Amino acid sequence: MSHVTITLETIIERSFDGKQRALATASGITPGQVSKFLKGTQPLTHSTLETLCNHLDKEDCQALCLAAARDLLPPDIAEVITLETATQTLHEPTTFNDLDPKTEEIFTKLRALVRKDPETRDWLHHLATWIFPG
Repeated sequence: MSHVTITLETIIERSFDGKQRALATASGITPGQVSKFLKGTQPLTHSTLETLCNHLDKEDCQALCLAAARDLLPPDIAEVITLETATQTLHEPTTFNDLDPKTEEIFTKLRALVRKDPETRDWLHHLATWIFPG
């Protein structure tokens, strides 16, 4: 899964109430294009990235641009690149390059669910104590 895909999922969850259509409407990009970006079947062009960034807040724009840049780099270099801001360091979510695609997809979905549901986060923490005792 690409850095752009993961970052777009995060932006949609955080800034557009989890609705792909809201991002499409705000940015003037078709819902079909947003869906293709999320599936990884259509890469972001410079023009599309610029269009999206013109309709995102500064933090989301920076995160998306960083993700797009990281997708162009070799994995070992992409994983160490971060974007320093005055108030925080933006770290893009780590991809699990050594996992099979199905397991990576499960982790990505779990991550998104944990971000928006505190009960799921608590359940995951409890489960981790069973898996990793001590």
